[in-house]
Order: sequence, then C-alpha cells, then structure tokens
Amino acid sequence: MARTPSTTLARNGANGKSSALDQEFLNALGPASIGAGRPILRSTLVQTAQKREQLHDFEGVEVPNMVEMQLESYQWFLNIGLRELFSSFSPIEDFTGTMSLEFLDYSLGEPKFDPDECRERDLTYEMPMKVKVRVVNKETGELKESEVYLGELPCMTERGTFIINGAERVVVSQLSRSPGVYFKEEIAYSGRRLLQMQIIPHEGAWVDAEVSEEATKDINVSMGVKIGQSKRMPITTLLRAFSGMDVAQPHASRTEMLAPTAKNLSGRTLAEQLIDYATGEIIAEEGQVIDNDLLGRIRKLRDNPEIEVVAERLQCATSRQILDLFAEKRTMTPTDEGWSVDQFVEPSTSQGEADFNLFLADDLLEPDAKKPLSKAYSHIDSETVDKILRVNPETLNVYRSPAVITGALVLDKVREERGREEDATQMEQMALSEVHKNLRPGDPPTQESARSLLNSFFFDPKRYDMGRVGRYKLNKKIGNDVPATVHTLTLSDLVLSIKYLIELDKGSDANLGTDDIDHLRNKRVRAVGELLQNQLRAGMLRMERVARERLTSLERDSVTAQAVISIKPITAAVRSFFGSGQLSQFMDQTNPLAELAHKLRFSAQAACHVKARSWKCATFTILTMAAFARLKLRKAPTSVLSEAWRRTRASTNTAFC
Repeated sequence: MARTPSTTLARNGANGKSSALDQEFLNALGPASIGAGRPILRSTLVQTAQKREQLHDFEGVEVPNMVEMQLESYQWFLNIGLRELFSSFSPIEDFTGTMSLEFLDYSLGEPKFDPDECRERDLTYEMPMKVKVRVVNKETGELKESEVYLGELPCMTERGTFIINGAERVVVSQLSRSPGVYFKEEIAYSGRRLLQMQIIPHEGAWVDAEVSEEATKDINVSMGVKIGQSKRMPITTLLRAFSGMDVAQPHASRTEMLAPTAKNLSGRTLAEQLIDYATGEIIAEEGQVIDNDLLGRIRKLRDNPEIEVVAERLQCATSRQILDLFAEKRTMTPTDEGWSVDQFVEPSTSQGEADFNLFLADDLLEPDAKKPLSKAYSHIDSETVDKILRVNPETLNVYRSPAVITGALVLDKVREERGREEDATQMEQMALSEVHKNLRPGDPPTQESARSLLNSFFFDPKRYDMGRVGRYKLNKKIGNDVPATVHTLTLSDLVLSIKYLIELDKGSDANLGTDDIDHLRNKRVRAVGELLQNQLRAGMLRMERVARERLTSLERDSVTAQAVISIKPITAAVRSFFGSGQLSQFMDQTNPLAELAHKLRFSAQAACHVKARSWKCATFTILTMAAFARLKLRKAPTSVLSEAWRRTRASTNTAFC
C-alpha cells in the first residue's frame, strides 16, 4: 500500500513527532488521494538527509579542551601558588630573634621517567622541588645561602591526571562556601526575628555573631559572638579587644596633614614638634593636645603650610565610643504632666515586654550633690528611671541604642566597677583578658599571651586569610574600603558588619536582605591548584615550627639550611593528599566518556582537614556546560543543542538521585 502525506503525517503524529510545520504543509496540500504523486517533503528519510548535511557545518569548529580548568589551575600553582606560599612563611625567626631563615627562590626539576614508563613500572610521575634559602645571623651579620631539596612533587599529565604508583588518579574539584560575610534569620518561639551573622575566611576561625533572647531584667535580646568552637560572649567584648590591637587597622594611616586654618584642629594631638618656619621658634612639643590657646597661635602662622597631627583612628574601647558608633544621641524633655516611665521604654515584639534601650549621656546629679546618682553612659533601666523621676531634671541628654547593642553592653563583663570614668587603655586590657579566658579557659591570662593569642587567631596571615575573593565580597557587602591586599580581619569589618545587621533588623532598607548560604552565587570552585596549596600550607606550618626550634637550639656557627629544614612534614602532606585524600580518586576508565565525566566532577564534601558543619557529603557531576555554551555561540543546529542539553540534564539528575 502506497503511503500518502496524510498517512505519513498521521503516523508521525501518533508517535508524538509532528510539528506545526507538518500541519501547515498538510493543510496546504488539502485532502490527498491514493496515487496522487504528491512529494513527501517532511518524511523521515528527508529529515535524516538534512541532518547529515548540517554536520558539515562543524568541520571547522575547534573542539574545546574539557580539562582546561585542571591544567590552568595546576599551572597557576606551579608559577604563583608556590611563590605565595614561600613568601608567606619567609622569614622564619628563632625565639630570641637573632637567627632567621629566608626563602629566596624555588626551582622545579625534570621528571626522571615519562608517563608511559611510570604506568608500566608502577612509579609516580613526579619532579624534584628545590628552594634557595638564606640563613642570617643578626648578631654577626653573617649570611649563608644554599639550595635545599624539599622532596618530590607529582606532575600533571596532559590529560589532567596524576600517576601515583603506576595508577592514574584524578583530583576532584571542590564546591565550597565562598569566603565573606553572610546574614540569615530565624524566628523564635516568641515570634521575635533573630538575625545571625557569619564571617567565613578562606583559612582560619569563623566568627559567628547571633542575636538571642535573654531572661535578664530590662533587656530582651543581645548580640553574642563565638570564635570557632569557643563559648559565646558579648559582641562588645570582642570590639573592645580589637580596639586595643594596632594590627586590627593595618590600612589606617598613623598621621595626617591639616592646614592651620582647618576647623577640626581643636582637640587633636601633634604628631611632631611644631616650629614656626618664619622665626624658628618652637611652638609646641610632640604629643601635645591642641587647646584653645595653642589653636590661636597656630592660626597666626603664615609660613607653615600644614600641621602634622595624629590621625583619628576607629576606637570602640569605652562605652562612650561604642555608643557614638551605634547609638543616636538625643535630648529629652518632660511632657506637660512631667516625666513618665513610658518615655523611657519601647514596645517589644515578644510577649508584650518593654525594652529599655536608652543610656545616659551625662551624669545624673541631684541638686547640691557631689556624687552622681548614675554615671554617664550607664544603662537607663527601671531603677534609673525611678531616680530620674525623683530628680525631675529639665532636660536629659541620652543615647538611643539598638536593642542588640543594649543587651551586649549590659551583659558585658568589661566595665569600670569603681565608679570612675572609663579609661580606654584599661578597658582594652580587660577585654583582651576576657577574650583569652573565652578562647583558652583554664590558662592564666596575661597581656602578652592575650595579645599573642588574638593576633594568631585573626591577624597572622599564616593562620587567618580572607583571600582575594573573601576581601572583595566582604568590602562589597558591607561597603568597606579596605585595600584588596589586606586579607586579615579588621576592626572596620566588624563595625560595618554589625551596622549592616542593625539596619537589616530595622527592615527600613529594601535593598538589604538575608543570604541563602546554599545558593550557587555564594559558592566557589576550588580546583587542584588551590587544594594542593592549602595542603602544602599545613605541611609548611609544621616545618616552620621545627625550623624555629632548631634555630634556637643549634649552635650559631653550625647552623645550616640543611640542618634546620625538615622535609618530612612537606612530603607527608603531599603523600597524604594524593595517596589517601578524599578528593584524590582513582580515575574511572570504563570508557572515554566516563573518564571525562570524572575529571569534570565537583565534590560538595568538605576537605579532609576541615571540620565540616553538618555538610551533606553529596557528589554530583556537571557535564560540559562550557562546551554547550560554545555550541550555542557558534549557532549549532537545534537538534544538536537539544541532544546536548538532554544528556546534560539526564546525567545531572542521575548524579543527584
């Protein structure tokens, strides 16, 4: 029986393959009769022939390199990653500061065997790594330079694999949280909105700040902070401790130049001796505060173009400084009926309780009294309100503080108990001791050990690193202007992050919102080069500890680079990464497609040396999305794009199941 266009299209329609174009063609032909001899333009044979002709369009298309990411990442590690690693650990000084070890340059040799021979003989395809080292004796000025062998480093083949003991291995890329600051919220049982803030570095301890409900009298909420796995403490304690560390503001200038006619000269401190250029007379000494008398003499200077004064740095050691940063100063007056309790309380969002969020800006004095009833910058609680009602002042200067800061200041153990005015230096020292007790409970705190501990947690680039990506995201999120070269946590990072959380709690700015930590925009891919650099950093830390001890114990005349440097921690780190690491896997060699899929796999599990927080160790594969985009840019036929997209979705769904 002869097939007509109507019967052919009917069968195609039954199989779900008809299209709008087929229907238009059928309508244009009208009712067909057997033996009419009309052409079948949309038949299966014609479509197959057209697809074969379209394949010639790809003859000049370059095949994309599917393992380009792995090759470029390992090349970055060899050229830049190793140099950054050695620069961060140079110099290594002994405990007395008289001997130091400096890394000058490094070199990589040629592999002894080619990849094919390594596969046949069950060898590792690797190359020797050597570093040029200089030992400096600061007492005598003696310099010793030599080249030290640091072990073997596995080489990557042209196929993006490593040959370890004759077996080909693939280092799977890791999909991890991008460093930066993240905000999220929770709803408490009482219905109150509780916000949380996380500052996640590339390497180092996390800073988790969260708002929690309190059962203390006259306060309902407070903001606490946890450093790593330590106990919770008020956020103001950490702010005071950061204020006492000069390294917490590495980007801030020490001095600044002001014109003699500048309006903000009053109250500033001179950074150098002030001399009248016209007469040579010494006007004031270094460190002198510019009062009204000195300001008048400075205004008369004609030949001095600028006055060097100490730069104003961010300070939050005392309660007044913290309130100046986060609170709003206002003046209160009594109503026509006099002072009332309602003027000092604010309605709360939980169970109808009232919030006392005001602080005194001046001392509360009774008439003809020398001792104040309440000190300035103290919290106005229910007892203080009773005192105010008894004194009945005409006006009252107060600070209106956010509820989270109010709770933190009330619960803060760092305070002046003797009734005197808070001294910034003393408050900083007390805050450092409190942080030391929180991080190292049981150890007796001293000022030296407290500063050293806080410095090792946040200000040592070897132990705390925001990374280039983390610094960029942190600055962009909170509107900071810290230079991109500063990869440690700064005081301005903490202050602006807290202000962001306070504005987020108000809900007045529609542009501010919480973050979805699991969204892909908050993830980044760590390829083999970055993973290997992090593993070597752990080995270099152990090697640095051994080198410092040997520099101290060995005789000064017999100290050499070979005697000081131990290569065992470095070789052990490399061996554990490639031999037993979770991200180093035997390559799937079932077929070429399985091999390619294994190289393009991303792992969402945490690295073996990182303590993960309830991460679901799921591994999934994302196939050739870049190749799909290239095909689309080169105007590939719809059938080819559809087939590529179908395979990608099928493999992704299979990986997640």
